[in-house]
Amino acid sequence: MSEANSSNFISRLAEHRKLVEQAALKAVYEYGSMVITNAKTITPVDTGKLASSGGVEPPKINGDSVTIVIGFGAAYAAAV
Repeated sequence: MSEANSSNFISRLAEHRKLVEQAALKAVYEYGSMVITNAKTITPVDTGKLASSGGVEPPKINGDSVTIVIGFGAAYAAAV
C-alpha cells in the first residue's frame, strides 16, 4: 500500500470512527458472552449459584482500546 493510499485509508477510517467503534463494542461483547457461556458449561455445579453468577459487563472504549469485564461473582471456595 502506498503512502497516499495509507493516508486516504486513515482519513476515511477517521470519518467512520463511530461506526468502527460501535462494531468493535458489539464484537467484543459477543465474544465475551461466548466466553462466559462456555465457562459456565465447565463450572462445577452443586447448587448452581456459581454458574448463575457469571456475567458480562458492557464493553468500554479506553483511548484506542476496547475493554470488557467477564467473570463470576459468587463467593466460592473448594471444599477442604
